Amino acid sequence: MISIIIPCYNEQEALPIFYSEITRVLDEMHEKYELLFINDGSKDNTLDILKNDVRNVSIHLMLLLNPSK
Repeated sequence: MISIIIPCYNEQEALPIFYSEITRVLDEMHEKYELLFINDGSKDNTLDILKNDVRNVSIHLMLLLNPSK
């Protein structure tokens, strides 16, 4: 299995394009994979895109919360 960790910080513009391309390439490889998106407190719509628009059974979403902020 291929595991890819994707750090995300204010990536609302790039995320849909990145997701489309990375899944296309991985699907062509015919290997099992998982995508681990790490949202590090984005101030834009990155989290909404991850929660609503990027859907796949092989995706995991981790939210990093900074309690000091």
